[in-house]
Amino acid sequence: MDSAQPKSLEDAPDAPVVPTKEAGSGGTTLGTLAFFTVAALVDAMGGEQSWVAIPSDKLEGALEGSGAQAVLLDPQP
Repeated sequence: MDSAQPKSLEDAPDAPVVPTKEAGSGGTTLGTLAFFTVAALVDAMGGEQSWVAIPSDKLEGALEGSGAQAVLLDPQP
């Protein structure tokens, strides 16, 4: 996993990116957000949001034990 912030969006990883700080949903189904690009994450959550890139085939394992029951891809605010 790569948590280093790229110098520009052009240097961003070619992998789904997941915010590393999320607010609680308050609902009964826990989920996590994932974005196909850093630009989409920045558009939805702002430029100060920290993130980590996780290869698609490792995403399920990375979320194991988190309580997440679903992954929302490229959610819109």
